[in-house]
Amino acid sequence: MARGVSTTVFQNLGIKSLCLLMALLLWLQAAATTEVEEILRLPVIVSGLTDSVVVIKSRLPDTISVRVRGSRLQLLSADLFENRRGEILLDLEGRAPGRHRYDVSVLDVNAPGTPLDVVPAVSLDIQIERRVTRPLPIELVTTGELDEDVVLVTGLELAPAQVEVTGPQSLVDAIQSIATEPFTLDGRKQSFSERIGLSSPGLELQLRPVEVEITAGVEPIEERIFENVPLTVLREDDRVRIELVPSHARVIVTGARSVLQALQAEEISALVTIGQGVEGVSEVAAEAVVPDAVLSARVEPARFQVLAEVDG
Repeated sequence: MARGVSTTVFQNLGIKSLCLLMALLLWLQAAATTEVEEILRLPVIVSGLTDSVVVIKSRLPDTISVRVRGSRLQLLSADLFENRRGEILLDLEGRAPGRHRYDVSVLDVNAPGTPLDVVPAVSLDIQIERRVTRPLPIELVTTGELDEDVVLVTGLELAPAQVEVTGPQSLVDAIQSIATEPFTLDGRKQSFSERIGLSSPGLELQLRPVEVEITAGVEPIEERIFENVPLTVLREDDRVRIELVPSHARVIVTGARSVLQALQAEEISALVTIGQGVEGVSEVAAEAVVPDAVLSARVEPARFQVLAEVDG
């Protein structure tokens, strides 16, 4: 009994599959022979121009609507498969730079079925320009900051420093520089060399290269102490004899590790300025004199005793 039921089920399944296949074939035959009309939105393609000229495509529509007649199967395929949808082909062969009026017609339509008309009618204002290539400087865009315990010992350098920009002349002329993608300085503790992309100035402009290398030297900030630094006295009245107590100072400098390691004692001094009219006992502060590469410097003690005596 069970065997008979199983055989019947499989026989019914085969019959149903055959019926489904026949129905599909009948539908395909009907779809292939039944004509319908449909409006398709087709992309606009430019052709026929030499490499020395280019169309400003941003002034053209992305798509144009066209009414076509064809079999239901043709138009269904166009709806399902984008590469079968077709296109509006604008043939600009022989056109010189300048503005041109172009009336789109069914002769420009490459689509499945038979194109009937452009709906609504489209008249394009096409701008053709010379294609130019110019070098432009690259502008580095940074975000964030280095931590307080590190410092740049070399500037942020880009290689190359310029980029070639190619495109319609009016668009290239309107650009002064090309920006990089944002480059963050947050969390960087050591020197680096990395690739960074350039921001696109527009779809109609091409960049070469599209990436540059950014390098920089980063070092920790350290402190170094110079003892027994002699005081240099700058006085406005040469008749005044000056004695300073103490006669030497301590200078504490901060800066990048390599800068402090290369620093010599002869490059460090403390300057005391004595103005006119100073006589007797007073106090004055000293100023540290250090190379420009040093980030900061301070003198200890904070003030010095001045013994001033005017000669004769």
